[in-house]
Amino acid sequence: MRAFETAFADYHSVPHCVGAGSGTEAILLGLRALGVRANDEVLTAATATAQAVNAIEAIGATPVFVDVHAGDYLMAVDRAASALTGRTRCLLAPHAYGQCVDMAALRELATTRGLTILEDCAQAWSARHHGRLAGTMGDAAAFSVYPGRLLGRYGEGGAVITASDEVGDRLIGLRYHGSPELYQAIRAPGYQRLLDEEEGAALRRRLAGVDRLLAARRAVAERYAEGLAGTDLGLPETAPGNEHTFHVYAVRHPAGSGC
Repeated sequence: MRAFETAFADYHSVPHCVGAGSGTEAILLGLRALGVRANDEVLTAATATAQAVNAIEAIGATPVFVDVHAGDYLMAVDRAASALTGRTRCLLAPHAYGQCVDMAALRELATTRGLTILEDCAQAWSARHHGRLAGTMGDAAAFSVYPGRLLGRYGEGGAVITASDEVGDRLIGLRYHGSPELYQAIRAPGYQRLLDEEEGAALRRRLAGVDRLLAARRAVAERYAEGLAGTDLGLPETAPGNEHTFHVYAVRHPAGSGC
């Protein structure tokens, strides 16, 4: 597990990575490490996954939803300010379907209002926004390594990364009964949210093949775009500055508003 955490942190050029038992647990740990508590509000996108919402509510916080853009399905950051209240503590940014939210605009909003940002990178591992990797633009970032993900193996798993030493220390304590070391019990709040050792070893090997994985997925997306051109489906758009990984090739059907 530790070898994977080091390799995953190095891949993102950040000093801290903490493995977790699932992507949902990674979001929960990230929110807690960023200071979200019961009765706080967490602003997120209307397309946030049920798992992300469950993590918010597990803390006792309240999710507040912001609409998304029709073409790329990403959080409409320009509508977020009107949804903020005095209880808002954190902005949970879901990088949906394989590409990143407008992080420059989100960071400006967070700085102005004194909020933290947790990136939800479950669907966008290795996506880039103006050259920066998903997960390196917020205060912390949560990942899922469920089998269906681009970086996935045979079982559940997750990870949280951060460039902050303070947040990193909190994550280490939170993921194992408040203790900085395994099997050292101390009286402090915490969970047991560990990534399986065998999964960590397999994921570390899979990291080495990221370029091949991305190329294959983008080639499939190109074939979809060519085959669906001229139909009445709304095809996915890549937002300015984004490098899409196409975790999901989401289309809009004219008969409904869903995708």
